Amino acid sequence: MRYGLQLERGYKYLKSLEDLRLVPVWVNPNHTVESALILMKGHGLRAIAVMERGVLLGVLTMDLSAASASDALVGDVMRKKPTVLEPDEAVVKVAQQFVEEDADVGVVMDETRFYGVVTSNMLLRELRRSWDTLTGLGFSDRLREWGIEQLTAGREITILFIDLDSFGEYNKKYGHPVGDRVLKRVAKLLKDSVGESDILVRYGGDEFAIGTLRARAEAEDLAASIREGSSSLFIEGDYHPVAFTIGIAGGRRSVTRPDIHVAATLDWLITAASRDAMAKKPRKDKAPPA
Repeated sequence: MRYGLQLERGYKYLKSLEDLRLVPVWVNPNHTVESALILMKGHGLRAIAVMERGVLLGVLTMDLSAASASDALVGDVMRKKPTVLEPDEAVVKVAQQFVEEDADVGVVMDETRFYGVVTSNMLLRELRRSWDTLTGLGFSDRLREWGIEQLTAGREITILFIDLDSFGEYNKKYGHPVGDRVLKRVAKLLKDSVGESDILVRYGGDEFAIGTLRARAEAEDLAASIREGSSSLFIEGDYHPVAFTIGIAGGRRSVTRPDIHVAATLDWLITAASRDAMAKKPRKDKAPPA
């Protein structure tokens, strides 16, 4: 599986358009709108490409079809000059492009292959499934995809597990709106700390995780840098400061065993980093003062 390159720091490994379940069907400009509608409904599509001899001519949407006579030719009612997208472009990047250009459909293809048509609704469904709207981070499945890819390639990885201390009590005392502000601050701190060799996700409610290709010593330096930046987590007003604990696992072996089971190894690393975080916490977390 390949992943598109997102321009923002720390977002190298994201799902790309070719990872979506696109349907590579198209119609000829001499087809009737009625036949195009049958094809779109049969494949559950909201839009279809119009091609002739491998050349993209336009795109026909369900809305255009509904507004046209059933015996009209596709070439006469199609939308010309559609947006063309490379298959390795990241879903989140294309979604941003759609918003900026007020686009609702794009054709995914390269010089050798036609992949299908992507719509704004398809992008929205994918983002809702895979991304946290509060922090703008991917969820744990992103970490798993990245980790399995790295381990399969024989690369050594390290997992940093960031767990907020007594955050449940914090939410109870100050309310979830304030808690959400804290989570956004934590996400920003972590985003500003990671680099191109890292992936950052929101692992759970008040848990974050970083996967990195840095050497173990460099990963520990990263953790120290994050701790030093924790002063930015103070929220304006009379609120108790939020603390967090960072657990680390991995980055020890220099040679990968030939019989390695990558999924199990990744699970072990994440679990070990989480347990390391728990072990580093005070025996009894201090809750926000009453």
